[in-house]
Amino acid sequence: MFEESLKSPQDRAREPDQTLSPDRRAAWRAAAVILICNVLLGVGLAFATHGGGQGIAWIIAMVLAYKLYHLRTGTDTIVVILAGIGAVVGSILNVMRLPALDAALMTIANVAFAGALALLLLGEPRRSRRIVAVATFVCLSVPIVGLEILGTLMMEK
Repeated sequence: MFEESLKSPQDRAREPDQTLSPDRRAAWRAAAVILICNVLLGVGLAFATHGGGQGIAWIIAMVLAYKLYHLRTGTDTIVVILAGIGAVVGSILNVMRLPALDAALMTIANVAFAGALALLLLGEPRRSRRIVAVATFVCLSVPIVGLEILGTLMMEK
């Protein structure tokens, strides 16, 4: 008890949030896994298309995934805001630089990723909502980006 009163606000911010419900803990950890999977998909796409320049975004996503997995307070808000901004900006950039079908598919993948994170991190995510969020990411984002990677690799040969 006495030791707890000696902790500074910075020390308390580094500790996991003990007030989170078990459902919310599971959702935050699922969101961390989705963030890591999305980084891996992005790395694969960058190597397939010989693109680059996204290293900083990947590092930020990995740090946020680490903080989410370790239940750091405030990380959920940052992740939802960045995912929403990324979905909007990414969709605009896709429309500007890709053919129409590719742009539409990548926009669906971006929105599915942001929607999955929003389902997991906003409100009180029950088990059914966590399942829908993970299924949205796995059934929409992963196959679309995977097909984009395969299509790019097939075109090179």
